[in-house]
Formats: sequence, C-alpha cells, structure tokens
Amino acid sequence: MYVHIDTWEYQCCGTVPRVGAELSGTLTVYESGIPGYLAPPVTGFDKRSGLVQLGAVVAQLGYGLDEPVGDLRLGLGWHDRDARPAVTGVVEHVLEETGRFLPVGDDRTLLVDPESRGFAAVDEATRWPEEQLEGGGAATIGVVVGLRVTEVRVPTPDEIEARLADEERGRRTVHLTGPTELFGPALPKEGSVIEVDLGDDRLDKTGSLAHMIGVVRGEVLQASAMSDMGGQLFGVVFVRPDPANPPAELFVRLLIDPRDAEMSA
Repeated sequence: MYVHIDTWEYQCCGTVPRVGAELSGTLTVYESGIPGYLAPPVTGFDKRSGLVQLGAVVAQLGYGLDEPVGDLRLGLGWHDRDARPAVTGVVEHVLEETGRFLPVGDDRTLLVDPESRGFAAVDEATRWPEEQLEGGGAATIGVVVGLRVTEVRVPTPDEIEARLADEERGRRTVHLTGPTELFGPALPKEGSVIEVDLGDDRLDKTGSLAHMIGVVRGEVLQASAMSDMGGQLFGVVFVRPDPANPPAELFVRLLIDPRDAEMSA
C-alpha cells in the first residue's frame, strides 16, 4: 500500500521514513493531483463518520472531499490527535517527491507546479533537504512510502461520537478580536455566557461562522489580553487580563449557542 508523508511530519518529530523501518500513524484520504501511487479501491463509505473502507484498511475522509470518488491518495501522519483510523507497517520502498514551487495569485502563495513533480527511489528520506523555494528551484515535498501493513486500528463508536461532537463544537467556535467594551459591561471570563454583536465593524472575526452578523449568545472558551512582548520572534502573546486594569482590546474564543448557530444555515 502506498502512503504519502509530508516533509514536516518527520522534520518535526517521529521516525524518518527509511527502508526496513516501522511506521505508525493515522490514515487520511485526499484527492490525488498526480498519476500513480494511488489509494486502494474504495469498498465502503460511512458519510456521517467520514470513515472510508479501502479493502483491508480504513481511512478518514480528508478536508475538501464530500465523498471518496475519483483518483485518491492516502496520507500518513502522526500529528492528528483526534480519533482517526491508524495503521502500523514496515517500509518496503521510499520514493522522495520533489517539485518546483511557483508563486500563484495576488498573495503570491507558493504552490507546486504539477508538471514539475518527480520521484526518486532512496533508502531513507532526507530530513533537511536543501530547498530553493523562492527561486522556483527543486524542493522536496515529501515521500511516497510502500508500506506493508502489519496492524490496523479503527476508532471505537464512542471515540467516533466524541470526535464528531468536538468537530461540531469547532464549527460553532469563532475567534474574535476587538475593543473590550464589545464583550459586555464586565470583563468576560472562561465559562461565562455573553452576547456579542457580530455585525460590529470593529470586530476581527475568524471561524466557520465568521460570516454571521447580528447579536449572538455564546460561552466564552478563552478571553485574553494581547501583548507584543515577544516582538518579531514570538509575535502576539496572550495573557490573562487584569480586571483592575482592563485592556483596551480582547481576544475571545466564543462557542456560539446552537440555536443562534442554526440561523447561519
């Protein structure tokens, strides 16, 4: 079975893929933008849980896919902490994947030129390859590993339900930054319930429900003052606000009430 592993997985931590090594990680199905090294054929799919059956193994449906159709690839990783299908196996082949990163769009995001992708057989992945991202030179994307699977783990029904509940809460969570007075007459605390006007132009909003406007009710998951004491090295540092000396601006993670969240549908 072929699995794709991004460079950052083994640059951060874990085992560098090499022939003969044992690897363990979670499996995720993604759309494949390249020919070859595809996932096994899909033999089953549960839409609610996102579990995809591929013969003897099970993988989680990846972001951006509504269902597992077309050419698919399997991604192996060890940084996802939620309940996903996992495998253990022995590496039989390692193919290092390279390509040219070119600036695309108004923001000049660096993306791989599909026609530049290449694969070379190696005994061990290069953990810190020499990169030439800015100049459009060759750069390492990751590896494709031929894995002989020795163990498969599928999440239990309770684990799946817990993950789905966490995902639902995540969809209802917005990150808000704005003047402190927008969050009520008292300084909000973790666990308190507040009302916020999401239509106020002074708010900076991110999250799945950031498009909402109007007053919503929700639970405060985090309320922090912000400090730039880290400078360029650390950026913004979140600190506990002082009630005796309230900050001019707050960062708040708000879990929007389900009834208010339904209004965005």
